[in-house]
Formats: sequence, C-alpha cells, structure tokens
Amino acid sequence: MILLWTLCLTLGGQIMARPEQMAEPKGLFWQLTDVHWDREYSSNGDPKKMCHRASDGLGVETGKFGTYSCDSPWELVEASIAAMTEQESDPDFIVWTGDNSPHVKDPIPDWDYVFSSLKKVTDLLRDQFPRSQIIPVLGNHDVYPEDFYPGKTGGIYEAYLKEGGWEDLLSNRAKGSFGACGFYSTMPNKGLKVLVLNTNLYNVPDNLTSNIEDPCGQFTWMERELKKAERAGTKVLVAAHIPPGYFERFVVSPFYNEIHNKKYINLLNDYGDVILAHVYGHTHTDSFRLFRTDENDEVKSIAFIAPSVTPWLHSGGVNPSIRLYGYEPYESHITDFWQYFLNLTEINEHLNTQVSTQKIIPETDENLLAEKSRMYRSWASRPIQEIEPYLDSSNELEVLDYRNKEKKSGRFEST
Repeated sequence: MILLWTLCLTLGGQIMARPEQMAEPKGLFWQLTDVHWDREYSSNGDPKKMCHRASDGLGVETGKFGTYSCDSPWELVEASIAAMTEQESDPDFIVWTGDNSPHVKDPIPDWDYVFSSLKKVTDLLRDQFPRSQIIPVLGNHDVYPEDFYPGKTGGIYEAYLKEGGWEDLLSNRAKGSFGACGFYSTMPNKGLKVLVLNTNLYNVPDNLTSNIEDPCGQFTWMERELKKAERAGTKVLVAAHIPPGYFERFVVSPFYNEIHNKKYINLLNDYGDVILAHVYGHTHTDSFRLFRTDENDEVKSIAFIAPSVTPWLHSGGVNPSIRLYGYEPYESHITDFWQYFLNLTEINEHLNTQVSTQKIIPETDENLLAEKSRMYRSWASRPIQEIEPYLDSSNELEVLDYRNKEKKSGRFEST
C-alpha cells in the first residue's frame, strides 16, 4: 500500500524545517513511551471491550494500526519503530520511558505477559538500532499487579534483567543498581549522565510505598548521583515514567504522594543548574512541567512529557506519537525537538479505500518497512533554542487535536 505522508505542518504561517534541513545539533536522542501493546487486539474487535474479538461476533472494523479507544496492535508498534529508523537511524541513545502492557482486565497481564512484552519490544529496538544505546525505564504498567512496586530492594527487579531482556542493555554497574530497585544512571557520552528513576514508587495507588519516606532509598541515591555530576561538571537528563504534579486534563488527584512530591521537587530544584532537562511519559499527551522554587518562583529546570504510541486515553483518544530531541551535551537545555504522529483516521480510511480498490502492493519485507516508516507525518515544535517562551505562565504550548473526524462524529468524548 502506498502512503505518502510528506506534508510538514506549519506554525505561524511559516513552513518549519525538518531535522535534516536544520543546522545539525551536537546530539540527538529518541523518546519512545507508553507502547501498551495488546496482543489480543483485533481489527474486527469490539471497541467497548478494548477491541478484543467480540464473543457474539458483533465486532466492527477497528483498523489494522489501531483505533482511539483501544491499545496498540503489534502492527502499530512495528510501524512506530520503523518510523524512528526512517527519520533518524543513528541517534546517540533512545530513552524508552515505560508502560508496555495494555490497560486490560480480560485477562489481567500477569508476570509472564509483562516480561514477554518487554522482551519482544526490547528485541525489536535492538534489531532496528544496533549502534544506539537503549535506555529502558519502568512504567506503572510494567509490573503485576499494575501500579504495585515494592518499596524494598531486591526481589522482582532482578527478573526484569533476565526475563525482560534488559541485562543486555545495561552495564554491570547499572545492572547492580537496577536490580536493587529499578533505578540506575548511565553516561551515553562524556558530557551527559542520564538519571533513570523509578517514580512509580511515589505513585498514589501504590500502597506498598505510600508510608515509606524514602522508598528503596532512591532519594538518597539521587542526591549522591547529582552531587557527583555537579562536581564533575556533567549535565544530567532525568528520565522517568510518571511526572510529578497533576494531569492537566483531569485535575483530581496528584500523581505522587504528597510527602514524595515535595521531596522530589525540592531535591531536583537544589541541583537545577546541572539538569539538562527531564523526560517523562504516562499521561499519553504532549505537555511540560516547570520546576520552580518556593522562595522566588525561579525556574530551575524544565520537563518534557511526550505523547504515547498507544491511541488509548481515559476519555477520547490520541494519535500515536514518537519524539526526537536535539541537545547540546555541555549546554543547559534541549535545543529542539520534533514530534511525529500517525493520523489514525486518515490511515484507516486510506487502508479501507485501498482494500476496496485492490491497490495493495506486494507485502515484501522491503515494501512493508518503507510503507510503515512513511506513515508518520511530522510537525516541528516551536524553536526552543531559548527557554524563555516556556517560562512565561501566560504562554501555553499549542495543543493540536488530530482527532478531527472522530470528534466531529461525536463518537468519542472530548478530553
């Protein structure tokens, strides 16, 4: 099937350049987040049952690459990673910020499901990016039962290395730290340290850790690592799954327990001068956070929250997305980022049209790879060589809603 999604969106009336047309930053890295692969997804499933095959045979055409009310089919996972290789096949590293199992209850993903899902996505990333470091992060759906991580060291964390396939991704030093409680640090290049945190330990639903002041001693470890970076003059990229604060669309309860939220923000503010940026997932939407001090409202660092691969959202849905960052290892900020998305409405309509007119090209391996990588349309972010535009509270990042046809039809609630 021929998919020519080459139009680059415009901002402010000007066509934004694609990454290869811009001055090359000194470093590039991908963020892949919230894959939520559902192996029971059916392209003729029931959207009210997460697109699983309907027992009464009353399923509907949900789309080969997914639909807005359901988690990711494997075809979407493959297409997303193929698009990454097409746009930038040799990044410095890939930050994979967690959540690989689906939001389903029939059946609830058990340990075998969790580990086999991690292993399959790990193998695909290693195959497609043989020269790039892959930096995995635990999400709240990467555990059984979901959300419940123990606040004491040892136990399940070693299993991720062996059963999930992550032992081949980490150095011996990083494996020792991760095996204790799911956090570690790594240096993909001389000027940058990535601090990989297990912020699921602070997640409100996790009653295994809610009464522990410093679950697994992660705060103590964080401060030690930040001090080392400060002394060495190294910049730090903070990578975690769940961000602090609230979800902007449903401001009901915070993500972190109160005692953990305050400690987390204060600690990172204390070392704001060494922090390049933060990257998180979890919300499935494009957002950001400003880490400010209580004393003088000074901004110490900025956090980027990337949208998900899965189209699923609590209410409505999102288009599958991947994000490429440009950065300067010895500078104080990300230089730019490029957001790629797959318009599910268009691709599903396109596929249905092509099936009906029999214009499908042979599904050779070469054709499939080219076809999947072209399915992602890109838009360039506002230039962020200067951080100031983000620091004015009256400035909001432009929110793009690509669910135009589905939203107009009234099929999904607005979020």
